[in-house]
Amino acid sequence: MSRAKHFDAIVIGSGPGGEGAAMGLTKAGLNVAIIEKESSVGGGCTHWGTIPSKALRHAVSRIIEFNNNPLFCGNNTSLHSTFSNILGHAKTVIDKQTRLRQGFYDRNECTLLFGTARFIDTHSLEVTKSDGTIDTYTADKFVIATGSRPYRPADVDFNHPRIYDSDSILSLEHDPRHIIIYGAGVIGCEYASIFRGLDVKTDLINTRERLLAFLDNEMSDSLSYHFWNSGMMIRNDETYARLKAPKTASSSTSILVRKCARIACCTPTAERVTPMHLIWMPLDSSRILADSLKSTPTTKPILTMSMPSVM
Repeated sequence: MSRAKHFDAIVIGSGPGGEGAAMGLTKAGLNVAIIEKESSVGGGCTHWGTIPSKALRHAVSRIIEFNNNPLFCGNNTSLHSTFSNILGHAKTVIDKQTRLRQGFYDRNECTLLFGTARFIDTHSLEVTKSDGTIDTYTADKFVIATGSRPYRPADVDFNHPRIYDSDSILSLEHDPRHIIIYGAGVIGCEYASIFRGLDVKTDLINTRERLLAFLDNEMSDSLSYHFWNSGMMIRNDETYARLKAPKTASSSTSILVRKCARIACCTPTAERVTPMHLIWMPLDSSRILADSLKSTPTTKPILTMSMPSVM
């Protein structure tokens, strides 16, 4: 068995947190390695989160701006696009961001290791590659920045072709006519505006009394007003009671929602909503910590540091 390679520090996860930690440690003169379980760097932010959603939203906002500009719509023509079309635009943005972030590691001579990490002891871990081979590495310090993943309740079948979460929606290969988004947090509102901007009938189910309740009331009311004005159906203060997904993809998926019983002895009312597609984005619990590490020692050294900006 070959001797394990030693680093001053190993960072697990190449998202924004891991990237900032790796760059800061490398610039401080330490020998640093970063472990990423996917085939390219960037983490969830680059591949499923912030970058794709912002690219999609930007493309849709340009379409809306074009259609509302009298300079271009004077001859009663309008520009139309589909989710699959603008998804291709988002993928080009993702590729550019991946190359940019790869350049950070190459320029700063930070070692990249691709695979799934598992701690062996306090200073050692194994990295399982995609081909099944296992390499062992040791380090004085470790930074765990494994990110998060969408929350998936056990009673919802996310393998159904009509049900998506905030990650799998980026694999949508056709264009829906009606969609329900469960969860009106930042991600839910963002995708609701994207689909409604593409003229898709959109229902937004909010488990709170108002949209984005952490904002000032004026901002929350303004967002609600613009959503309603665009033709979006907002269902505030409702939770799901049951989700029925048919066996055939051609049939509609129905969700039974009920009013939140916020007053004692108040009987919640129930109503069935039947869309063709459902995106599951529950507020607050929409993302949970990723379980990238199968076993973690209770006494491992964790490096705590401030995250510098990447140069």
